[in-house]
Amino acid sequence: MLGEKIAAFGGLPTVEPAPIKQALALEEMLQQDLELERAAVAAYYEVMRAAKEDVSLRHMMEGLIETETTSVEEIEKLLSLNTVKTEEREIRLKKMA
Repeated sequence: MLGEKIAAFGGLPTVEPAPIKQALALEEMLQQDLELERAAVAAYYEVMRAAKEDVSLRHMMEGLIETETTSVEEIEKLLSLNTVKTEEREIRLKKMA
């Protein structure tokens, strides 16, 4: 969708993928994904601000922002483990939404 819109504005969409970070630990993978999702949301907001009168582009960005924001919230929930230390042991608590 974005490539088509870029072409409609006379631009040339990029075909080069971004570098991929690799991780072995699940939490690190989720942190990396969270960073990417937050960056996508910020980029879509930037495009939406620039769209001004282009209702079609604004609508597209709103949909993408909604989708990415939902992803950010889901990853944040997955990462919401807290640790409480007592004298005897550590207890891991998961935040409930």
